[in-house]
Amino acid sequence: MPDSRAQNIRLSMAFLLMAGVHIALAYFTKRESTFALFSLFGTLFLLYFYICKQPITEQQISLLLAGAILLRFVWLFSFPHLSEDYARFVWDGRLLVAGYNPFKYLPVEIMKQGYPVNCIDPQLYSALNSQTYYTCYPPFLQAIFGISTWLAPHNIYANIVMLKTFILAAEIGSIIILVRLSAQWGFDRQRVLLYVLNPIVIAELTGNLHYEGVMIFFLLASIYCWQKNRIVLGALLFSIAIITKLVPLMLLPVVFFNFGKKKGFLICAGILAVCIIGFLPFMDIAIVQKFWSSIDSYFQESEFNASIYYLVNAITYRFTSENMINIIGPALTIISGVLIIVYSFVKSKRINVKTLSKYFTWILLIYYAFTTTVFPWYITPMILFSVFTDYKFPLVWSAMIVLSYYADRNALFEESKILLWIEYGVLGACIGYDLYNEQKKKLNPVFI
Repeated sequence: MPDSRAQNIRLSMAFLLMAGVHIALAYFTKRESTFALFSLFGTLFLLYFYICKQPITEQQISLLLAGAILLRFVWLFSFPHLSEDYARFVWDGRLLVAGYNPFKYLPVEIMKQGYPVNCIDPQLYSALNSQTYYTCYPPFLQAIFGISTWLAPHNIYANIVMLKTFILAAEIGSIIILVRLSAQWGFDRQRVLLYVLNPIVIAELTGNLHYEGVMIFFLLASIYCWQKNRIVLGALLFSIAIITKLVPLMLLPVVFFNFGKKKGFLICAGILAVCIIGFLPFMDIAIVQKFWSSIDSYFQESEFNASIYYLVNAITYRFTSENMINIIGPALTIISGVLIIVYSFVKSKRINVKTLSKYFTWILLIYYAFTTTVFPWYITPMILFSVFTDYKFPLVWSAMIVLSYYADRNALFEESKILLWIEYGVLGACIGYDLYNEQKKKLNPVFI
């Protein structure tokens, strides 16, 4: 494997250029600047694929892993300009620190009725994109919001930095676990770079403050514990992943079949019990209804960068002249749930700890294919799982999903149908290519 001075120079130059582009994205690019976003992300992905495809030494891999952590530090002090979700994080944290249950009150209620909540002000309220919705962020995230607010109670920017610090710590933990798993499962450590250097992962998690990074850490930690045969600890960590973001709930059928029917049932029951315990400090019947109404509103009102949903909605619109999201959204969610259970059952005899990532990838793809909303950070778990498989489509999708930023060009938040066709056309072709290769060469996850 080459370790020449020229190779070191090429990698160094590529990484330094990558760092420069990240700085430009983090501190000097507005979300409305579509051309700048496309250009900078395009450059990052070219550098990313170039570095990941190079034949490099173990020492160079170690340096690039350290460099990946530095790139996350680059984003630590930037304002999350590609998302307004930070405002709800700060809002919920301030409610919690003031002694109010964040699941109980609508932001609009707080402002209209004049609840005496310290540091809740019109400036923060105006930044919310969920003024008329109950919070949908589970208990573990609420704890993070509360701690961050307690540490930085009066300054939104300082609060954001504290919130990002939790994601940065989780990402560092994920990198450590990935390296350990690469040694235990015997796959090329260079594959870890597919996740840690991915531009969407860096920009959307640590950069724009999305807690899929924390969820990913607990998912990885649970897989690592199960690999070590520490079943109970792994189940506990999986539970924390769920009460961080609810997405891992759909992975439970695979977990069930991984351990067999009797043991799997006990483990899944234990996972759900821990999740319920996690919610108990916040919950009564009324609050459960409010939390569910927030989740229900997501499937009946939110639509962005969808695939099958947009096709079905377009067809029904031709006959009804109405947006049928309130019917189509929940219906497609039920269909995806059934498909996930059926898929898990069909593949049950092939599931084991080492193949969890492969089946997790397909389950997430089923869910995102049928859901009404697919923001760029949603697919970061699929990017993670690509480390353990030969599938290319999650990585290609991470590059193509940049096209969805086109909707940010103005306040109308209008998407481009042409760009949607391009994004999902390329994704579909890549999925077909991966399936063809798997069938032709009898490919399995790289560590088998």
